[in-house]
Amino acid sequence: MSATNGAPGSPERVIPSLQWGALRCVDFLHAVVRAHVRGALVDWNAVEGRARRDAAALPTYPFQRESFPIAVAPAPDGATGGAAKSRAPWADWLHEPRWVVVKEAKPQEGAAGRWLVVADRAGFGAELAAALAARGATCVVAPAAELRDGSALAKRLRELGPAPLCGVVHLGGVAVTSGDLSAATLSAGAREACEGALRLAQELARAALPGSPRLRVVTRGAQGVTGRETLEPLQATLWGLGRSFALEAPEIWGGLIDLDPALDAKAAAAALARELNGELREERVALRGAERFVQRIGPIAATAAAPLALRADATYLVTGGLGGIGLELAERLAARGARRLVLLGRRAPDEKARTRLASLGEKGCRVAAESCDVADEAALARVLARIGADAPLRGVFHSAGVVDDVALERQGWEHFEKVLASKLHGGANLHRLTRGLALDHFVLFSSAAALIGSFGQANYAAANAWLDALAQARRAQRLATLSVL
Repeated sequence: MSATNGAPGSPERVIPSLQWGALRCVDFLHAVVRAHVRGALVDWNAVEGRARRDAAALPTYPFQRESFPIAVAPAPDGATGGAAKSRAPWADWLHEPRWVVVKEAKPQEGAAGRWLVVADRAGFGAELAAALAARGATCVVAPAAELRDGSALAKRLRELGPAPLCGVVHLGGVAVTSGDLSAATLSAGAREACEGALRLAQELARAALPGSPRLRVVTRGAQGVTGRETLEPLQATLWGLGRSFALEAPEIWGGLIDLDPALDAKAAAAALARELNGELREERVALRGAERFVQRIGPIAATAAAPLALRADATYLVTGGLGGIGLELAERLAARGARRLVLLGRRAPDEKARTRLASLGEKGCRVAAESCDVADEAALARVLARIGADAPLRGVFHSAGVVDDVALERQGWEHFEKVLASKLHGGANLHRLTRGLALDHFVLFSSAAALIGSFGQANYAAANAWLDALAQARRAQRLATLSVL
């Protein structure tokens, strides 16, 4: 597709409107939008037909603040019956990711070419190379551990030569486990899983390899699909990372594939080779047994729940409790009946926070503001030990978080470590130290970045994808858990 700004002699720009192996209306619409923002004259009536949207005037300066609330239509007169009464006004707003079974894709012509396989430390890369070779393909296998260094990876990509690649498969995270959930295990595992994938995406975007190969990131048990599989939450960080790749480097992005953890290596490799060979590309795929699942986002059938009532004889812990979200949450918990709160923060409360804490005290809520980094397991254990038996801990609300936004091409592991501390280690510490307690609530404040990605937040998306996976793992153990995006 080409687009001009309508002026004589204006430079012409070429905008791709199709992806290799896929024919989707959304790709064409994205191309039209890109042409529009570059100055092309678009006939929107022809594009949208009867679904024509009105243009919205937005502020052009950051100091022009204006709210655009969602208007909720009042219930019709007399709508007090059971069904109308139980239906919440926000019922149509809620959506969730879900897995849908689809048929296996037909083999794609030309897929039996050359592949670059970035192999894991457990030998699964060799199994995949053999499975692809059985389908007529050739593979260049490179150990992931040797390619974390950007210069070594760039050199390896140059050595591939002029022959085009069918695709690039990253297996560097399939052997990663959460283990004992200790800080050392999680730090090493997160780095093994994510750093190689990050470097690979950066170098592929720079290299412009022959054949324009797409990167597919593979995990094993990172997603709860059937509710029966053994989950590996740490590998889910790659799913958050991949969703940022899709936004910031769409030209090299191929998708995420989660393998069945119940299959042995040979069977899992054969299933992956079939998926890579298929002509129908999906961005988020999970293979379970003989079935192929794809992820969709769909509405939740929700009804109004009874108002939350908290216990006056219990203690509720809020991490990040001295920040904006934490203080707002503390006030809401107190309004719902909480009379003892422990708010954690890495720094002492400022003047505004002290004023709000004093207001809570005046309303009969005892608040303890503790200086504690939730990523420090020993410090967190000391805080929990001080919670008395007269008001036992019955709720944990994990809202602590740090952002360090950097464009994907400039992201380094130091940016990941800073963001992972509160989410990865904080979430793991809270889980380990409280899983033996009778909790009514264990709420993790995640982010939509983990589900749909966010520009400049590959690290933040990865960290929050871990929280979502931790919530899934806890629910599988029948522990009270809620993850909020």
